[in-house]
Amino acid sequence: MQALIDPKERIKQLIDLASASVGGQNKLARNIGYSSAELSQWHTATRPCPIEAQALMAQVAGLEPSEVVAYAMIEKHADTPRGEKLASAMGKRLGAIGVAASGAIYASGDSASEYLTRCIDVLSSSPLAVRLLSYIIGSN
Repeated sequence: MQALIDPKERIKQLIDLASASVGGQNKLARNIGYSSAELSQWHTATRPCPIEAQALMAQVAGLEPSEVVAYAMIEKHADTPRGEKLASAMGKRLGAIGVAASGAIYASGDSASEYLTRCIDVLSSSPLAVRLLSYIIGSN
């Protein structure tokens, strides 16, 4: 399974959304029990963000932590047999996270109408996707 969004970009957007919810990265770091330096390293992708921290940030941002954790698990095992099994077990809804956060699906050959149809299908199945998309549209 290929990731629907670059994992580094997904983490950056999750941090941005959670930070906006509490008033900045320093407050977010304190809120979730990590240092500001760690949060900064995750944001710049110089250090991987633990799945536990992703769940805590999702909660702070008002997102569904279980969806974020599930997507992170699939992402962690992408392009492996285990990743394929995880993706199959967790279902299509998880694609909504990637679609909402990236605004694009890594699929070649889709026409504009096929892309739009897929986005609508995926977005309509996940409140998390709707929330991420609203944040992205509002920040641009």
